[in-house]
Amino acid sequence: MRRPIPLLAITFVVLLIVATAGCIEVKEKPPKGPFAIDMESEEMFFVDDSGGLLVGPHGHVETDIAHVHEEYAWDIEELGEFPGAEVELPAHDVGVRKASYNIHFIDQENHTGTSVATVPDLSGIYFIIGDGIGLEEGDNGTGTLDLELRMGQNLTEIASDDGWTIMEYTGRLSDAMTVRLAHNGSNDGTVTYLVGIHVKSGDLLEEDVGSIRINPDEWHFLSYIDGELNVKIYNDSILPPNFNDPIFNGTYEDLPKEYTTHIGVLEWEGHVGEVEETPGFGALISVLALTVALVVVIGTRRR
Repeated sequence: MRRPIPLLAITFVVLLIVATAGCIEVKEKPPKGPFAIDMESEEMFFVDDSGGLLVGPHGHVETDIAHVHEEYAWDIEELGEFPGAEVELPAHDVGVRKASYNIHFIDQENHTGTSVATVPDLSGIYFIIGDGIGLEEGDNGTGTLDLELRMGQNLTEIASDDGWTIMEYTGRLSDAMTVRLAHNGSNDGTVTYLVGIHVKSGDLLEEDVGSIRINPDEWHFLSYIDGELNVKIYNDSILPPNFNDPIFNGTYEDLPKEYTTHIGVLEWEGHVGEVEETPGFGALISVLALTVALVVVIGTRRR
C-alpha cells in the first residue's frame, strides 16, 4: 500500500505552480528592445486658407521588435493637434505658424520642429520669410524673429506679423525674385530664419524651402531664379558695407556650416521596456521547489 505524499511535498508543488505562473506572466509582457529612427522633414509646408491636405514624412525605423509600427501627429500653433501623418486642416487665416511634427513608437515619443505657411491660393507664386527661432533640436532661443526686410521688384507683401512675411510675386519667371534681409540688432545674437518659395504657373510646380542663420552686423541677399536659391552674405560692421565684396556668394546648398541648421532632422535612438536582468526571485523559488518536491517524493517511495 502506497503511503500518502507528505504535506511538505504538496506545499512545494503548489509553490512550483505559483512561481511558474509568474514566469509565464513575464514572458507575456509587451515587446522590448532597442530601436533607431531617422526622419527628415521640410522646414516649411504650404497650404491655402481653405484648409485641405497636409502630408508629413515617414521615418526610417530600424529595430528587431516585431509587429510594431510608428505613429505620427501634428501640433500646429493656433490650429491645434491633428493625429496622423496625412491630415485635413480646416479653413484658417493666412500666416506662417510654427509646428511640431510628432512621432510615437510603442511607449516612446519624440518630435521635430517645422512650420506651416498658409497662403491665399496655391495657384500663385510666393516668397516667404518665417521665424526659425526654437525649431531646431536643442535650440533654447526665445523671442520672435525681427529682421529688416526689403523686397525686390514685382514682390508685394500680402500678409505679415511678428516673425514672418508672405510676399506674392507677379513678375516673369525668367527674372529673379530678390529679398534683402538685415540683422537689425533687436534680436539677441545669431538667429535663424526660414525661407519658403512656392511657384505654381501653368503645369510648373516648384517648392523650395530652407533655414539660414544670420549673425549681428550681416546683410543677406536672397535671389531665386531657375529653380535655385542663391545667397550673398555681407558684413556691415564697418558702414557702409562693401556690397562688391561678399563674405559668401553661392547657392543655398553650398552655405558654410556655420550658416546651416538641422531643423526638421530627427536622429532618435531609444529602448522600449526595461533592460533584461538576471533571473528574479520567482525563478529561483521555482527551481528550489521543484528540487525539494522531487527529493521528498523519491524518499517517500523508497520507504
